[in-house]
Amino acid sequence: MAEGAAPTTSQVALLRARGRHTRWFALAVFALFLFAHPLSADHLAIERSLVAAGTLLIVGGGLIRVYASLFIGGWKNQRLTANGPYGLVRNPLYVGSLIATVGVGLVTASFALTVLLFAFIMTYYSRTVAREEAFLEETFGAEYASYKRDVPRWWPKPGARLQLPDEAPCKPRYVLNGIRDITLLLLATPLCEAVRVAHLEGWLPSFYHLW
Repeated sequence: MAEGAAPTTSQVALLRARGRHTRWFALAVFALFLFAHPLSADHLAIERSLVAAGTLLIVGGGLIRVYASLFIGGWKNQRLTANGPYGLVRNPLYVGSLIATVGVGLVTASFALTVLLFAFIMTYYSRTVAREEAFLEETFGAEYASYKRDVPRWWPKPGARLQLPDEAPCKPRYVLNGIRDITLLLLATPLCEAVRVAHLEGWLPSFYHLW
């Protein structure tokens, strides 16, 4: 994907609203998990496998975000970025977020919560991306329209290869933000483990079952 001119006041407001909505939804999902008994908890091997897979997806999604930020940071608000991960998909940062969010769902060992998180992120981000792409097409015109035709929004084309430039300008702030995001998401694993221990010890009640 590419970044256009300096963000307008409305765009900054949208970014803040997106972060606020995401946090509130995450808290709602955690509240569901807090007093639930995932049925996978009755099958230790399945539960441990889901937690391990979820943790790996959080790490993988976070690394994709950090890697993508190496390519977008230096060009932000200046020009199109169409190489590296941005030559495979238009929104590698969002793809990384999507993968990490699925990981958070799996860490709960609940398929229902995983599907709920995935559905929310896909719905919310699809609307966000549509607005951003309209802005970028208006800003960059035919150049972005051509990029949009050639590069898929979410999933790379079969056989697509990573094209790396000799160098790319980088802003450490964007990389640090990515590291911060993955660190915060990784807290989901010990937090969910603490909830599981609280249920086993009888410190927290389970009011319902979750697939």
